[in-house]
Amino acid sequence: MRLTQRVIAERPNNRGAIISRLLAAAAAVSVATMPLSAQDTTAAAPTAQTAQMQPISHPQGEKAKVSGWIISRRGDNLLVRDETTGQLSVVAVTQDTKITEKAGVLDLDRKARDATNLLPGLKVEVKGAGGDQGEIVATKISFHGRAQRIAQGVAAGEVDLKAMQKRTADSLAAVTARAKDTIEAMRERARDSLAALNKSFNDRISNLDNYETRFASSINFATNSAQLSDEARKTIDDVVARTSGDMNGYLFEVLGYTDNTGTPKFNQALSRRRAQSVVAYLSEQHHIQPRFIATPAGLGEERPVADNSTAEGRAMNRRVELKLMVNKGIKPNGQ
Repeated sequence: MRLTQRVIAERPNNRGAIISRLLAAAAAVSVATMPLSAQDTTAAAPTAQTAQMQPISHPQGEKAKVSGWIISRRGDNLLVRDETTGQLSVVAVTQDTKITEKAGVLDLDRKARDATNLLPGLKVEVKGAGGDQGEIVATKISFHGRAQRIAQGVAAGEVDLKAMQKRTADSLAAVTARAKDTIEAMRERARDSLAALNKSFNDRISNLDNYETRFASSINFATNSAQLSDEARKTIDDVVARTSGDMNGYLFEVLGYTDNTGTPKFNQALSRRRAQSVVAYLSEQHHIQPRFIATPAGLGEERPVADNSTAEGRAMNRRVELKLMVNKGIKPNGQ
């Protein structure tokens, strides 16, 4: 709805008079404690310091816009505080100003509204151009329906701002407390999981004392390689075949080694990768469950089985020792 010509005629022509009236209203209005959380913003609320601020001047004829709260109103002049910068702007509403309420999914719908909806405390988006007194002559003003309901409640004295702020603070405190409890619970579970993992590792190492070697074989690798050759895969297949497909009572031990070429650090990592290659083949090709494989290890160039001074000796040392262990107290496969 357009403003009447009578209202427009009441607009003071003097910029100083306009600003003085708006600032006086801002200092007196009770909604100076806005914004509320319902308006979805963390911008600082208008305070008594607003009365000591001077609105910015917008160049005449240049496009201008502001998004923030109406902190006071006199006739068809609004004083709007920018939600980002906190600066004040005088906004002039004319008979040509299009006022709409955002609604619907993604705020795509627009409902036509009139100047009576522009209450102090309402968050608005203003578009227009600079006027001859430094104000924004608004061509479009839009707002959310939920923001309007808050502003109406405040204007009617139906909303206790302090009570709402206290409830908001209490809610934040409750959320913080729950988050803290959740983090502590996660830490406790992580500690428990780590302790259980360490216990499982130690138990598996000590349990090796209950096993004896039933069969052992060496799987050899090329220089600087952890890739299984066709011959290496066949060797693993032969060892697995000795279980006759029943792992009850059996356990694989996998230990990786290298020759003495390269640095100890490199050889340690390489021997570990070789052991992991064998474990991966056992798991992926023969579907051996992890509980039937003792924790694999890489021992680098330790425990050579041949002389590293010869090519033949180094080839024999580039290996993984795969052992099929049997529980001393169990007779696998009915043996």
